[in-house]
Amino acid sequence: MEDTFSLRVIARLHCDFTTKFGIPRQSGLVPEQRATIVFEPPFRDANALRGLSGYSHLWLIWGFSGIRQTGWSPMVKPPRLGGNKRMGVFATRSPFRPNPLGLSSVRLLGMEPRPGQGIVLLVGGADLMDNTPIYDIKPYLPYVDSHPEAQEGFTGMTRRHRLEVEIPEQWLAMVPEEKKDEPFVEGMTKIYRQLLTELENLGVTPIEAVGQEFDPELHNAVMQVENEELESGTVAQELQKGYKYRDSVVRHSMVAVVQ
Repeated sequence: MEDTFSLRVIARLHCDFTTKFGIPRQSGLVPEQRATIVFEPPFRDANALRGLSGYSHLWLIWGFSGIRQTGWSPMVKPPRLGGNKRMGVFATRSPFRPNPLGLSSVRLLGMEPRPGQGIVLLVGGADLMDNTPIYDIKPYLPYVDSHPEAQEGFTGMTRRHRLEVEIPEQWLAMVPEEKKDEPFVEGMTKIYRQLLTELENLGVTPIEAVGQEFDPELHNAVMQVENEELESGTVAQELQKGYKYRDSVVRHSMVAVVQ
């Protein structure tokens, strides 16, 4: 066998993550995340998918298309360790590898024919960016692929926090109406609520702003507005939320104040 060979893109994954920022750190961490897998024209053969609907989970072999590969390093700094400690690249899932390939386990939610696209796979729990190239798809086999007794290496030594989170109303307003009932949006709402709860447990609380008298110790006024319903010097709008750690201000609220 030759030392190198070419991989063919058989499909592409499509989701709401158009950049790498915000993508779940690993597959399965956000099961509500929905994505579709659309096969490239040469591979839109229904016979290639015969029997696939009998599996609940799939393995995806894909490429780190959002990474500019300029070589590889034998040592990397995993985010799991805060980016302060080096580990061998083969002991991590860093994208900066000799071959920039990723491996993800996703749930198969369904298969449906779509005009001009052939049979499309609907999957949940993906950790991929929109338009990621898929090089292969294989069924997940519990009797050989699941190892509950497996050791976690250095990832098992880092603390894990379960956070409850809620998306602020101004963020929810930016979500397209047709997507507000999707499980992913509901999941993000829960995640933000958990985060606020965890911060409050640590003594970090949001600064009250709208409707409050402007306080330079808590608020950072960046603009003045007219508002007949509020008195002069009252905060009319919060542009960026501020936080306090106990009695100390971590970040001032960025606000608009009534003239």
